[in-house]
Amino acid sequence: LNNVELIIRDGLKEAREVIFNLRPLSLDNMGLKTAVGGLISQLQDRTGTRILLSVHGEERKVNGTTSTCVFRIIQEALNNVIKHANATEIKVRLEYAPDFLVVQVIDNGCGFDLPSEGAWTANGEHMGLVGMRERAELLGATLKLDSRPGSGTRVMLNLSTAKGSEGVD
Repeated sequence: LNNVELIIRDGLKEAREVIFNLRPLSLDNMGLKTAVGGLISQLQDRTGTRILLSVHGEERKVNGTTSTCVFRIIQEALNNVIKHANATEIKVRLEYAPDFLVVQVIDNGCGFDLPSEGAWTANGEHMGLVGMRERAELLGATLKLDSRPGSGTRVMLNLSTAKGSEGVD
């Protein structure tokens, strides 16, 4: 019975993680900052990697599609670092200004050679990067990657939140 109880608890934990990953409730209820904080906490508990969140400016509410896309880009960037970079520290920065939101995910990992633009999908690799770029394009945002072997990686998302743009409620 003890083994069955452990198996059930593990199954419930996994089910909660899957539900959270589909669409974190905190994203709608408490905003991007809280949802990203929850993601970071979950990843730190699972991996032991040090992840620092800094928020600059006052958080502005963005619509559901926008917040979900931004959250997914951050999630993919963090998962890529954890899977591939062997980083000891990751920094996530959210910068809110009246007309824009800038997101940066910076790691001190091994870095990599960026594929040329046309090669991103040619061999079926880098699908996470492709998904990040497609989400950014959906929002009309700019996504930039800066990486070199031995120098870590920086992912930067710049999203206009000016009145009349699609991302603001």
